[in-house]
Amino acid sequence: MDLRSEIIKLAARKNGFTSAEAIKRTSFSKAYVQEIIQRLVDEGLLYKTGSTKNAQYIESTPENISRLGKIARKYQRIAKISGLEEHMALEDVKRKLSFPEGKENIIAIFDYAFTEMLNNAIEHSGSEKVYILVERKTGILTFEIRDYGIGIFNNIKNKFSFETTEDAVMELTKGKLTTAETGHTGEGIFFTSKAADTLVIQSSDKKVIFNNILQDIFIRTIKNFKGTKVKFNIREDSAKELVEIFNEYAGIEYLFDKTKIQINLFSGGKNYISRSQARRALAGADKFNRIVFDFKGIEMIGQGFADEVFRVWKNAHPNVEIKVENANDDVKFMIKRAAGN
Repeated sequence: MDLRSEIIKLAARKNGFTSAEAIKRTSFSKAYVQEIIQRLVDEGLLYKTGSTKNAQYIESTPENISRLGKIARKYQRIAKISGLEEHMALEDVKRKLSFPEGKENIIAIFDYAFTEMLNNAIEHSGSEKVYILVERKTGILTFEIRDYGIGIFNNIKNKFSFETTEDAVMELTKGKLTTAETGHTGEGIFFTSKAADTLVIQSSDKKVIFNNILQDIFIRTIKNFKGTKVKFNIREDSAKELVEIFNEYAGIEYLFDKTKIQINLFSGGKNYISRSQARRALAGADKFNRIVFDFKGIEMIGQGFADEVFRVWKNAHPNVEIKVENANDDVKFMIKRAAGN
């Protein structure tokens, strides 16, 4: 007897079943039956009602949940990656979770971000399974996707022979970085990080926080973490439009051609002196036609740094448009001096 299938049949009854009924019907041990029931709840296939002692389990469908006077506000499952398709997973979420009404802009952003992040886990992680959580709480729509594979930063580091995890993190923040060039452009994380209110990527010994409310990016050192966990949040009353986010970073041919390089991510200090620091910041920048250098939190740049970026690199890439944001007077002076203005 396939216990999972038998329990799912019991759940399809109008009033579902109790764990005691399942134990009696299947003749399996109490511990094993309860383990399978909990696993099906975690995977989002069963919905639990009532207290633990008198809990009823029913098939997790919007009709059943509505009949019980509940609004589904949480979806979770553990899925095998083999054979998993992101668009089918999204359809499953929407069958079982109540989404905000009249919020087409939020749903479009969620659909894009969810499928892009799940596709990354499917295509790149090397994991056998993935954990998916989607929740609505206090006016915020959130999802979490966690795999148990190589880890995004380790994957990038190995693919591009970077020396440190920090190098992989820095390159990821620019966009257009992919470990599978044949089928991917590397844009998914970049645009998801712009669409979110907050996006947190946790892997290896680093946690990267894209906070668009504060208009900042933070990097934290953490205890070593297996695989990759991505957590996405957006307010349900947000006025963001996905097409506007795409257009902001697209040129006249609607290609992804713009990036922002946040200088203070590249060593954590406030002073940038050397040409080597400049070259590190510029790695991969030649893939773009427009670059914004953000000097927020930077007190000073040296002649070598400024010359490498604003004269040497610029002369080698004359068709790239460069803009500067959040530069203090000292930084502006060095940039003008290097550029010959």
